[in-house]
Amino acid sequence: MANALLSQAFGSGGIKSVQRGTVDMQGKSNASPANVTITSVDPAKAFLIAESFVLAGGVNSVINGKMTSATNLQFTPYGTLTFGAVLPINWQVVEFL
Repeated sequence: MANALLSQAFGSGGIKSVQRGTVDMQGKSNASPANVTITSVDPAKAFLIAESFVLAGGVNSVINGKMTSATNLQFTPYGTLTFGAVLPINWQVVEFL
């Protein structure tokens, strides 16, 4: 079912590229989001997958991740990242043909 939905949304040409990385949200806030530069993709044929976990410290926050352009990802925390909190975000951008 998931493959059928992806094919319907992005076409059946397959995957063109996958980019992966990690960004640390330590010291970030909604006034100071984390920006990540990626290799250019067609935003109409790409999507972002992100996951996070707390390594240390306290977190009472939701992280919003989005593609703001063909070459930029932005991760914005809303809530409280306790001083010393280590909150890495693992991300992937998948682009279809």
